[in-house]
Amino acid sequence: MLLGFTFSLKISIGGRKASSRRKRKEGMRDAPRTPLFLEFMDREMKHVRRRCRQSTCDNYMTARRSFAAFLGGADIPLREVTPQLVSRYSQWLSSRGVSLNTSSCYMRSLRAMYNAAAVKHRIRRCSPFSAVFTGNVPTRKRALGEAEMRRIGIADVEEDTVRSWARDVFMFCFYAMGMPFADAMLLRKSRVRDGTITYLRRKTGREVTVGIEPCMERIMRKYAGGDADYVFPVPTGDRFPGGKGYARLLKCYNAALKVLSRDVGLCLPLTSYVARHTWASLAYRRNVPLHVIAQALGHSSPRVTMTYIRELDGSTVRRANKKIIRGFTSATSVQ
Repeated sequence: MLLGFTFSLKISIGGRKASSRRKRKEGMRDAPRTPLFLEFMDREMKHVRRRCRQSTCDNYMTARRSFAAFLGGADIPLREVTPQLVSRYSQWLSSRGVSLNTSSCYMRSLRAMYNAAAVKHRIRRCSPFSAVFTGNVPTRKRALGEAEMRRIGIADVEEDTVRSWARDVFMFCFYAMGMPFADAMLLRKSRVRDGTITYLRRKTGREVTVGIEPCMERIMRKYAGGDADYVFPVPTGDRFPGGKGYARLLKCYNAALKVLSRDVGLCLPLTSYVARHTWASLAYRRNVPLHVIAQALGHSSPRVTMTYIRELDGSTVRRANKKIIRGFTSATSVQ
């Protein structure tokens, strides 16, 4: 009798253990998988494109590619995005000559994606980006003077080359009230009408109207026989809305401008931003009101415009100070 009871007890206990193991396995299958960070970014980007500006999407994609390169092409669970890992990524960027501002842009994009993933999957955040730089450092002066712009405009550049195309686009962007390079490349011929150019800024969506001057018309006429839809041809062979073509095109443009600046003998290397900053700086020096400059650049506020002209050389301020001191001393001498 006792033997039968013992046997029944073993069966009962064994059944409960098997049932418990089965429940644990089922629980493991039902438990949500820890999300992979890059996989989450890829899914989230589909929603980001619908609610964010194109420039924001571009920043996210660039940061994603950089972080994936740091990881060697592998993906990691969200919980493994730790302060130590982010710190190593920051050092990795620095060792490859990435500037602080560019590194900061990557970190802010990755931080936004990390926070979104942590909220969506209810993961306790550990602030992995709190110890790395996410601010902005002042950049070097990026505006040219009138004499330097004239040297670029009259430079002897071999026609039908990438360098001549880059020079023409650069001068056109300057003449067109500092039109951004991306907007010049996406400028359709249908936007040129009745002596004006009306375009929507790719970055902000704001409409800008530019009166066509003879110098601009000469450049546009030079490329009139090219692309059927766009004002300027693209040397790299592809347009870039929603694709990777923009990074390739911008690299080609800046490389050609760098060679051009050496040929012309400029101390400041030319980049796609210089034409825009130069127009804003020269307009400000000629006492064009700040709100007019802001409208020409397509800025939402004159405060944004100040970032373009705050790097003016000290000569303007020194001249203003001389006027004040001269007026003060002359009044004092009369007394």
